[in-house]
Amino acid sequence: MKQPLASTAGSSYSRNDRLSNFFQDRQVQMTAYGADLKVIANFSKQDFTHEGKLIKAGSLIITDGDKQIVYQ
Repeated sequence: MKQPLASTAGSSYSRNDRLSNFFQDRQVQMTAYGADLKVIANFSKQDFTHEGKLIKAGSLIITDGDKQIVYQ
């Protein structure tokens, strides 16, 4: 029997975690893990602003409390 990806990767994914699609085409997505950790990925070719943060096209932002990492 195959294990879910979260289990095999050692992740602590729970029912309280959530995935949000900001557009119906899923080009900008946010996954939240608890209250402090979230990842916003912009797969589109246009910049996107969420809660005052600019997420450039083709990039992602990881926010952990007041720390932020940007990958472009």
